[in-house]
Amino acid sequence: AEQAPVYDALKANVESLVTAVNTAKGDVTTAKTELAAAVPPLEAALAPLEAAVKDAKSGATKTDFKEADVAAAEKAHDAATDALQKLKDKMSRLSSAQGDLKAKLDEVAKKLEA
Repeated sequence: AEQAPVYDALKANVESLVTAVNTAKGDVTTAKTELAAAVPPLEAALAPLEAAVKDAKSGATKTDFKEADVAAAEKAHDAATDALQKLKDKMSRLSSAQGDLKAKLDEVAKKLEA
């Protein structure tokens, strides 16, 4: 009976850490989706530039190269880079949350053994 408050506190702490891990997993899933969505616009924005490079390599003296194409590619690249950084941040938070949960579970296991 004396252990009930300690058990309840540990249980609540573990449950909050499990919730944090699950939230972090959801955030990682969202970030992966956002990164996946950023790739096709980047590929589309790069296509005109790749075509211009191909033309130049084949000896064309005039290529269909527009500054707007460069600006669009830079914008798409920035969006994809931001999405990748967000994913990295979310993965780091997930790893941290999982580490916190593991440490707490190890602590609980030691207390149960005592």
